[in-house]
Amino acid sequence: METLASSSPVLMILEDAHWGDPTSLEAFGRTVDQIASVRVILIVTFRPEFEAPWVGQPHVTALALNRLGHREVNTLIGRARDAGPGAYIRHRLTQQIRP
Repeated sequence: METLASSSPVLMILEDAHWGDPTSLEAFGRTVDQIASVRVILIVTFRPEFEAPWVGQPHVTALALNRLGHREVNTLIGRARDAGPGAYIRHRLTQQIRP
């Protein structure tokens, strides 16, 4: 990680950390410790009831996000659709993101 981050910034993403087994979470925790002094941004998603052991470290910022409503989802999709999915595709995406 340090070698990679020395040549350019690194983005790491871990989704659904709440599904991690204890061994994987321990290894991941070591990674969180290691990135304190390198050019790495780590984005981790997890459910509110998950107690992330790394939250509270000086180099970790926790940000709680609420669910997006239909209007917000449609706005995001609308802004991202340069090729422009039709109304049906937009509707299906909205239903998948926010049932």
